[in-house]
Amino acid sequence: MADTHRQSRWTLPEFLAWEEQQDTRNEFVDGRVRAMVGGTRRHNAIALNVASFLSRRLRGSKCAPYGADMKTVTPAGNVRYADVTVDCGPMKGDDIAATEPTVVVEVVSKSTSYVD
Repeated sequence: MADTHRQSRWTLPEFLAWEEQQDTRNEFVDGRVRAMVGGTRRHNAIALNVASFLSRRLRGSKCAPYGADMKTVTPAGNVRYADVTVDCGPMKGDDIAATEPTVVVEVVSKSTSYVD
């Protein structure tokens, strides 16, 4: 699908097929594609600190923290990329989304707080 179709409403399967071919990450909210923007050094440091803390705390449990490349499909069918996601479900190495997201952490910035 060409980028010109990004303004029309898509289904979740359409988005997932399209996203698989993209070089950049995009979120899917209410049938529409939203391009993801890069974070600041501070934003990345906070997310890394949270993920590191959770990794130590969750060691030995069935849950594990994942960074900003792990997608979460919400019950409403939206696809979001949180800064840190704790997943407690069974995971295979090639899964593309959390299977049982339990904790979702979003580092809020001034420019994205209305969306996050």
